Amino acid sequence: AQMGYMIMECGLGAFALAIFHLVAHGFFKATIFLNCGDVIQAARRDPRYPPLLSNLKKTPTGEKKFSRLTWGAGFVMTLILPFIILLAAHGVLNIPLINSQGAIILLFFAWVTSSQAILTLNRLQAISSWKVTAAMFLTLLGVVGTYLFAAERFTHFLYPNKAHVAFFFRAAALPGFLFDLIVSATASAIIAGWVIIYAKAHQQPFKTHEWINRFLIRLYVLLLKRLYLEDFYGRLGRKISTGIDWLDKNLLFQIGIHLAGFFILLGMLLPAMMQAGDFTITHLLLFSVAILFLPLFPLHGVYLMALTRCKGVPRTLLVFLMPMLGGLAVSGLSPNVSAAIQPALILLALLSALYSAFTAWVQIEVTRRLAYGGIAFSAILWWYFAHTGGVTQQAVVYISAMVLTTSGLFLGLQVVVARLGDTDHIGGLAQSMPRFAFVFSLLVMAAMGLPPFGLFSALIEMLLHHTIRISWELWVIGLTWLMGSWCFLDLMQGLLFGSLHTNIPHRDLSRTEGALLAGVLILLLVLGMAPYGFVVKS
Repeated sequence: AQMGYMIMECGLGAFALAIFHLVAHGFFKATIFLNCGDVIQAARRDPRYPPLLSNLKKTPTGEKKFSRLTWGAGFVMTLILPFIILLAAHGVLNIPLINSQGAIILLFFAWVTSSQAILTLNRLQAISSWKVTAAMFLTLLGVVGTYLFAAERFTHFLYPNKAHVAFFFRAAALPGFLFDLIVSATASAIIAGWVIIYAKAHQQPFKTHEWINRFLIRLYVLLLKRLYLEDFYGRLGRKISTGIDWLDKNLLFQIGIHLAGFFILLGMLLPAMMQAGDFTITHLLLFSVAILFLPLFPLHGVYLMALTRCKGVPRTLLVFLMPMLGGLAVSGLSPNVSAAIQPALILLALLSALYSAFTAWVQIEVTRRLAYGGIAFSAILWWYFAHTGGVTQQAVVYISAMVLTTSGLFLGLQVVVARLGDTDHIGGLAQSMPRFAFVFSLLVMAAMGLPPFGLFSALIEMLLHHTIRISWELWVIGLTWLMGSWCFLDLMQGLLFGSLHTNIPHRDLSRTEGALLAGVLILLLVLGMAPYGFVVKS
């Protein structure tokens, strides 16, 4: 819900408020987790904590009396307090409100949330006391006022020019009739809720027709199930997985997709290279080395075989050396890539990206899943290379981060194989090998392209290159990255949080292994934060 509020604030033009909301919510979440951890630790120290209900001091039962004072104060406060804040925001804090629907909506939203807070916390059944009413009022005024003051200072910190803030609010303005309709409908719903609660508290519920009650029950269930979107996505995911698995095992489809790849490679790409006047036999050899070692469908078999057939240290070395050699071969080609071969190379790279991402999705063997993930990384690099026609700074950072990430993952895989002898049916390593689980989870995050690691910064810089245009190709690249991230996340979940085999002895990372994996992570962090200012041949 808080993420939804932040998106709403961005939609209203209150970008600084959305950032402040993110920071404040982070502190609140941290406090919640710390308190939960404190309770869990107390429960582990004392098995009798928390005490049983039977040991607690029994409180007298009976219905609480309805408090008109508390109800009336809460109703009036939720109506008047936003107007007080509105005047204070404009007069004291100098927040622009004239012709600013965004600020009014935010203050109106404060009314909605404060009304919900009072209804939830007090239940309108507190004792009829001016102390309770005053505490309720001061708490609400203090929280909302402090939040508004802090948000204003944060806005001034990010946007010292007040004209920019006013411009953002005006740019996000709704049509007048729609604005009035939304505000009126929401206000009417809140007031109606107060009235209904008051009537129920006095045993005077509103009489409604039976069909209205049935409709409300169905609407409640629909909202409770989140519009059944989770069920829909779950079924859709299972259907997609079943379909991809069927295609992966279908011989005719495999023959057809490989024929399509060879047609693009031999029927479109190579003739275009031969027609280029400055493309020699040496360039053709370099291209062959590049497409084999920096794997591109349909000639990805060498890379796949090297990673799945080899074991131990040789496999880790091949994971590191093959893409590096392929990248060096690509750098030798970069001055001779003409616009004639660009369409065929782009088409082949996109086909390779989709094929490898979908194939990785259905792989059960861990090594094959990681290998196809590496092929998907390479396909994105080939797509970028086809657009730029040369090896740029972004490409150097990307291929370095790609090599480090895949090498780190295979090195972690080698550790598990050395310990347990198998990775396809092993789980629960987060409990039995906590140091390995920590480092491996960071490597998976790096492979998913999350900040602050090198793949994230390199991919963003590549997509922002002046040769890249918004088109259907970006959808293919985004889908490839999304599916690859899902595969790595599923791999981490299976290894770290699956069922633990207690009959197998587990031994965590040694100092040497931990230092190697930590070194890979440090290099990925350096690549993620390094400036793109070094000189690269282009």
